Amino acid sequence: MSQSILYIGASWCGPCKTIWPPTEALAKQFGLPIVKKDLDKDLTEDEKEAILKVPTIRILHDTHCIAEFTINQVASLKKWLSDNSSLESGDF
Repeated sequence: MSQSILYIGASWCGPCKTIWPPTEALAKQFGLPIVKKDLDKDLTEDEKEAILKVPTIRILHDTHCIAEFTINQVASLKKWLSDNSSLESGDF
């Protein structure tokens, strides 16, 4: 199973600064690698167009997004991770 978390935020975003620490803690709790990207520095123009709100948190399986959470949905992220922690790669 190759799941990971992609966290997209921005240095100017207030909610991003408060959502990052619990998101990082959840990644550690569930043993998932996490990649943090800055909207203004790390994304191509095409990738930026796909981001409607920051922070955007995506659960990836390989390179496919299987769940997405925006703004202050840390509780929803935690519930999703809890409910899906036993999924195997064949489930996608």
